[in-house]
Amino acid sequence: MKQTDEEFARGVDYLRNIIESGKTLKMPDPRRLMTGTTYLIEVTGFTKNWNMGLTRDQICDIPGTKEYRESALALAQVLNSRFMNVDPNLYVTKSGRLLEVDWEWPLSPMVNEAGNAYISASALWVHLKDRLTGELARCAVKITAAQLMPGSGSNPFSRLSLIVNSIRSAVDSKAVSFHPTRELLGSKGDIVEFGYSATRHDDLAIHDFLSKKVWLLGFKAGRKDTQAWVSDPWDAAYLGCTTGEFHQAAAVLDAQERIVLHESGEFAKAGKVLLANNGPLQAATPTPQSKATNEEYDVFVSHATEDKSYVEPLARGLEAAGIKVWFDKISLEWGDDLRSAIDRGLKACRYGIVVFSKAFLAKKKWTEYELTSLFERESVGRKVILPIWHNITRDDLVEYSPGFAGRFAINSLTDSNADIVNNLLRLLGREPKIADIPQVAALSEMGFLPGKPKFNAVAYARYETTGVDAKRADVHIRPSATREGWFTYEDSFGEVQHATQDDIATRFVLFDRRLIREGYIRMNYANLAASRAFDL
Repeated sequence: MKQTDEEFARGVDYLRNIIESGKTLKMPDPRRLMTGTTYLIEVTGFTKNWNMGLTRDQICDIPGTKEYRESALALAQVLNSRFMNVDPNLYVTKSGRLLEVDWEWPLSPMVNEAGNAYISASALWVHLKDRLTGELARCAVKITAAQLMPGSGSNPFSRLSLIVNSIRSAVDSKAVSFHPTRELLGSKGDIVEFGYSATRHDDLAIHDFLSKKVWLLGFKAGRKDTQAWVSDPWDAAYLGCTTGEFHQAAAVLDAQERIVLHESGEFAKAGKVLLANNGPLQAATPTPQSKATNEEYDVFVSHATEDKSYVEPLARGLEAAGIKVWFDKISLEWGDDLRSAIDRGLKACRYGIVVFSKAFLAKKKWTEYELTSLFERESVGRKVILPIWHNITRDDLVEYSPGFAGRFAINSLTDSNADIVNNLLRLLGREPKIADIPQVAALSEMGFLPGKPKFNAVAYARYETTGVDAKRADVHIRPSATREGWFTYEDSFGEVQHATQDDIATRFVLFDRRLIREGYIRMNYANLAASRAFDL
């Protein structure tokens, strides 16, 4: 049954009374988001801000649903104390990171890896920033339809702590990739499975976490006298302990002069021992930048210089997925000896991507040397070389090396950069990504010209975002060069697909909807085809 405006207003007032019951926080009128029926609930206090998303139905149901009322009250009590921290959006991890969490409401539908169909799950996109290192990450918390049914995941208020702790656990296990700049972060994201159940931590682990928390959330995020809330129940759930055990640990740390406990017992600041030792030893340090020495690489990319316009976007995409890449334009520094630098990269890599092309097959000095070196590292049962056929046929490769022609290879005409990234992630035993390869400047070399369709395009669209960090995206559809009656889909994130008219039309619409949902504005669009199949 459709909820009335009166029921909605009553739900808003009920929630506002709960949030503002502590006299320190305020809740302005909810703001409807651009898509769907989700409203942004903002909470303010002490010039700080925190927000969450609730659907219209959830807001209407608050007064008459006991579970909602009780969990909303519990959330309000948590927020009243979290707002006493430097920032209510900061969370400490067991691995020593100080995470700033920025939710990207509302929950959005998820698509399969091919990007052409929705799956039975929703994603809450989250932006992360490590306040210590300045590194950035973006992840999608995957919540299945079953988890949204009655249970711990169905309550929108109690769900938040599960989301936070799922993210923290993923960060601890290095399942979330951090990047030093926004450019390297791109538009990709790691998948974080929703749902977290902590194993019981011993007293030593609880003491260690609390020391980190007071040091990072207090001293490092603020100054010498800045205090952090000790008994956060979300942190207790993260460690599988109780808030009472946090109080006991705080008393011990206070006696050891590692922290200074406030007389209320609820807050603490860094003590003499933490200050003298410059904090716990486990506090996070910036991730070192990649160098061409003393470092293990996931993959070495061997290619001909003439193929740089194809290989560079691929290498950047691999890096954006958290894969450590030896690629000359990335790994070589001014003054490096080419032979010794290549040798180091070849010895330190786990796999070698070899981009076979007509230029590569010309048997140039360095490509021949790299391929021979990779081949020598292979043994029975150990695969090292991962071939990509780039604008060549099997017959071309047979003339060069019949042995390599018989290997299963990826073809640059039919397999996208995202396909290559996901396949390599599986070989490395890591979770495939669901988003696309980030846009790089080299795409202009591939024929993507801002505001203009590619040669013989029958449909295209151009999108832009606003603001200081404005982004641009393009999509083009052309007749397939490999199969009559088919079409080729290409977008500026590196995705390429060859399929029937109906399949490409569906992909075109999904791409358009996704970008609009992510805040892009469609700046230009044309359907030059005789049919209306590619209408948006």
